[in-house]
Amino acid sequence: MENQGMRSTWCVGRFAFSLPAELAAAGRAQRIYRLDIHTEAIAAGAAAEQLWSARIARIAALRAPPGEQNPIVRQFALAPGIQAVWYFNSDRSSRFRVLEAARAFDDHVLVLARGGEVGKEPIVETLVRNVALGYVPGATSGFCVGAGSLPSLASRDEDTRATFVHSRTKAIEIRLSTATIGDTKSPSPMADIDQEARALAQAGAKLVVLKNAIRSAAGLDGEEGIVSLDSPGEGRSMRMTWFFPGVSGRSDQPEIRLRAVGPLDQRLVLDDAWNTLLASLRSTPPGPK
Repeated sequence: MENQGMRSTWCVGRFAFSLPAELAAAGRAQRIYRLDIHTEAIAAGAAAEQLWSARIARIAALRAPPGEQNPIVRQFALAPGIQAVWYFNSDRSSRFRVLEAARAFDDHVLVLARGGEVGKEPIVETLVRNVALGYVPGATSGFCVGAGSLPSLASRDEDTRATFVHSRTKAIEIRLSTATIGDTKSPSPMADIDQEARALAQAGAKLVVLKNAIRSAAGLDGEEGIVSLDSPGEGRSMRMTWFFPGVSGRSDQPEIRLRAVGPLDQRLVLDDAWNTLLASLRSTPPGPK
């Protein structure tokens, strides 16, 4: 994330975008090559070893499956500077396990996790090691995972999620999610809007469609929907969505879902955040081939 005056620039997966500086990240997750990957900041004066020790303690507190005394299978160095642990992720079977690894940098730690079956540990270890070593701190090309990115070749199995909440008006929330797709496409959030309106009306609420049209973002034509909601006991609010259905097998054109919600009396703030996001949404530059 980069601060640029009244705007902050974020990079999530294969897309970068700007938001008003008052919107802070409340959570994010990335998956590539069927591997969960993210970064965690290291507080000033803290050591990465403390973070790893805390993680091992949480894993050790898990219940082991039948026939096993310890949820931890093995701790080892996956590569120089990369700590790793195999552990059982189920208390019902010892067949499946998870490899978790961490690579420390000056101000953050890269954390990776990938499940695997008994007998496939070498394959999983090679994958996690290669991804960890391919990570570049501070980079924003390729696939962004937090404090850096993987300037690597594309994967056919990628997804990301990120949530941003307004620091002053906590009711304003923006969510972004992306996912590579196969041959089946999901319907737009606006596809069942009439049915939703009828269901809300039966509950005494009112939904009004303010906009349902095509809008371009990141060079892609997506469907933008804006609705107002008036619910008894919950007040009046707005919901904005933007949806691109994705192109099969294209990591640079995945399914994209954007969603913003907030109270109607904060519409100017919500509009600013929404329009800033859509106007700035762009693909990250590809990494070296």
